[in-house]
Amino acid sequence: MKQLQKTVFRNFIVAVLLLSLAVSITDSISNMFVEPRLETPLQFALFIALNLTLDISFVALAAYLFWRQTKKAFEIENNRQREEQNLLYSSIVHDIKTPMTSVKGYTRALVDGKVKKDDETNVLKLIDRKSDQVTMLLDELFLYTNLSSGIPQMHKERADIVALVQEVISDCYDLAQANGIILDFDIPQTPLYAQVSKKEMRRLVSNLFQNAIKHNKLGTKIQVSIRECDNYIEIAIADDGEKIPKAVQDKLFKPFVKQDDSRSSEGSGLGLAIADSIAKAHVASIEIADDYNGYSKAFVINVPSK
Repeated sequence: MKQLQKTVFRNFIVAVLLLSLAVSITDSISNMFVEPRLETPLQFALFIALNLTLDISFVALAAYLFWRQTKKAFEIENNRQREEQNLLYSSIVHDIKTPMTSVKGYTRALVDGKVKKDDETNVLKLIDRKSDQVTMLLDELFLYTNLSSGIPQMHKERADIVALVQEVISDCYDLAQANGIILDFDIPQTPLYAQVSKKEMRRLVSNLFQNAIKHNKLGTKIQVSIRECDNYIEIAIADDGEKIPKAVQDKLFKPFVKQDDSRSSEGSGLGLAIADSIAKAHVASIEIADDYNGYSKAFVINVPSK
């Protein structure tokens, strides 16, 4: 939407410049060659009428060019949004259908008595886990839709970013251990404050941290660092795993795009899109940096502190 606004503004500026140029040229020609030769009141009247007609024509032409270019920009934006919605809907159907097919199959097996008595508990646990997977997807879809519908209403308060990040690390520590990730930290001992929604900023950092844990191989080293800059606080989640191809980086924060370009990997595919939406709601930014402080790549969050 911001790109559309920029395009409309640019078209408006171009139209105004063209109009000004055309009027300036006709005025110069009139002053140099026409006006000195006018002798009678009728000639002056005709000259004024002609000038007025030309000015109106130029305005109409500029307005038409502006309308045509703006209409084209809106059509391009509408097509882009339509493609994103189609991807969103098809991905939702895919990600809900997969676990629900399993649930239906297990349930039918239980109803038909095809499951041994000793295996019933395990099958019920599988059904429960698949149901949780669908619930998580729907919850994240609802959150993403809410965040993407405009600037969401968030309760922002003065919060200690250091303490917030430490809470996320504590919450994700077991996940990192289970995935064989080596953790390192470069976090200041003193508080660093920013005006944020604690809940959503915690979700943002958690989504990026979990993404780094899940999409790196056994033995990868991940460093979480925080540093204070002039007008912002930088939170970096760096690792020495494989770099993300540039072509993937450019679309990684779009919904249902995954690093391995696969629909079979775990997760809803909405985590990074949600993180990006939360960052924008805080006038913050997320960047993917290659070769960051001795690591192959990093997700860098810049949160305004003033």
